Amino acid sequence: MDKNKLMAILGAITCAVLWGVSFLSIKVTVIAIPPISLAIFRFSIAILTLFFFRIIKKDFSKIEKQDISKIILAGILGISLYYYFQNTGIKLIPASQASIILGAIPVFSLLAESLVYRTKLTRQKTGYISLSFIGVFILTGINQNSSSSSYLGYFMMFATVISWILYCIVIKPLFEKYSQITILYYQSIFGVLFLIPFSLFEKIDFKNFDISIIMHLLFLGVLCSALAYTLYIFSMSNLGVSNASIYLNLIPVVGVLASATILHEIITLNQIIGGILVLFSVYMINKEGSKPLEADNLLVENVPKNLSEELAFRHK
Repeated sequence: MDKNKLMAILGAITCAVLWGVSFLSIKVTVIAIPPISLAIFRFSIAILTLFFFRIIKKDFSKIEKQDISKIILAGILGISLYYYFQNTGIKLIPASQASIILGAIPVFSLLAESLVYRTKLTRQKTGYISLSFIGVFILTGINQNSSSSSYLGYFMMFATVISWILYCIVIKPLFEKYSQITILYYQSIFGVLFLIPFSLFEKIDFKNFDISIIMHLLFLGVLCSALAYTLYIFSMSNLGVSNASIYLNLIPVVGVLASATILHEIITLNQIIGGILVLFSVYMINKEGSKPLEADNLLVENVPKNLSEELAFRHK
């Protein structure tokens, strides 16, 4: 295994750990801060963090005019819509139920990469991804006594999945031209700018702000956004969209362990079985050693340049 692939795998696992714990932070902060405002606070902190990252790395590159529309769209899909849908969904349904829906991301990524990038899927890869989805389902489960607000929460989480897949498709062609920090920095700016007008319809009760809320915001902004997004973009560029997203199935595993440790929740037999299936599928996908970069190179070299502009709109 080459060094870049190993670092990409470690980066994807780190993202899963941070984002798994982030469910707890979102659950706490969304009570005091409405979903859109929470996303603005979170990514305003991330933008400041990325600004210092750019200074440290002396990375002051700018986005070329022909790519500005792609960065804006990436900001809307991967920041504005994704975190509005996710924050609202987590507010309406338990974090464990939200995580099962996010567990569908690898399946949808697989289908999207197959259709858009024309990658060839093996039966083994398809089987392991299906196994991981089954594992996530067993791990979290769904409460059958759902209210109307719960159904809205489920809808919001499925919308989160779709917005993430579209984001991955839009951002993929920019890997060859810009650094991870540059992409994340500018997409975060546009994502926050898009959210600001809608936040005017929300009401924030600043009396609920305390040191705990501030610490959760810093965790979400610095680690779960600035650091984790940078690592995940790096992982996608080295592993491919579907291979990177398979590690997102570790998120509910981390979420359950964090809930048991921090919130003192009891881990059930279903959660243990589901966790084993998820970890097994991640291991086997990695062991199979598929070659997404070859397909990605074919995309860049052999497909007309304007295809990347069509990718973001093909699924609308």
